[in-house]
Order: sequence, then C-alpha cells, then structure tokens
Amino acid sequence: MNGVIEDRVRQWAAAAGENDVNLPDDFKLRMIRHAQTFAHALGGTEVRTFDRLIQATSSRFPQFAKAFHDLGYRYELEFLAAEIRKGSAGTSRPVQDPERVAQQLLSMIIGWRRTQDLVRELEKGEVEAFAKDAVEVIFGGQAAW
Repeated sequence: MNGVIEDRVRQWAAAAGENDVNLPDDFKLRMIRHAQTFAHALGGTEVRTFDRLIQATSSRFPQFAKAFHDLGYRYELEFLAAEIRKGSAGTSRPVQDPERVAQQLLSMIIGWRRTQDLVRELEKGEVEAFAKDAVEVIFGGQAAW
C-alpha cells in the first residue's frame, strides 16, 4: 500500500507542478498561485477518495496514514516553507518559522476543502478566491511571523 500511496502522491505532485510555469516574481502573488494550485489539487476525485480512506482507516492502519502524511502533506509543507523562506529573505521582516507559516496556510485550505467537499461541489472561482484570501490572512499577520 505504501508503494501505491507513493506513486499516487508523485503523480498528483507532477500534475500540480505543471502550474509552476511563469510564476510571478512578487512573493505574495507567487504564494497565491501556490495556494490556488494546492486548493485545486485537493479537489481531485482521487485525492479526495484517498484522503477519506486514510482518515477513516488511520487508527487501524497508522503506517498508511504516516506514509500519506510524510509523502503528501510534508512534501507540500516543505515546498511552501522554502518558498516563504526565499520570499521573505531580504525583507524588513524575514520569517522566523517558515514551516509554521506554511502549516497555517495549508491548515486553512485543507480544513475548508474537507468541510465544503462533504456537502457540495466547489466552483473553480470560489476555490481560487478562498486560496487567495487565505494568503491575504497569512500576509496580514506578518507581525506574528
């Protein structure tokens, strides 16, 4: 099963990576693009199915939950933390804990997708708007970085 999880996560990451062309140089706009890509990726049928399966079976099969976490969530967390570290370097307020900032952004998006996907299909525009707003909240809290 770990091999299946690893294969699927790699496929999802490759598909999401196709959006990493012509990324804006502006730090905030770049983060908005990454957040939107992530928010859309979470809405894929296969991703949602895997997420629900892992959620439902995590206590019985913790090794699969850990693999899904380490290969999927940790990958995205580390990717965003690196972007945050790079984007805030040389500013008047570099981020002290980029992993925590990335975790907060991911938590907003994951939580919203999980609660909304249970009851309705999300429109592309609202997914993009939510991801943009999540980045706005993060940037609005820069004093806490």
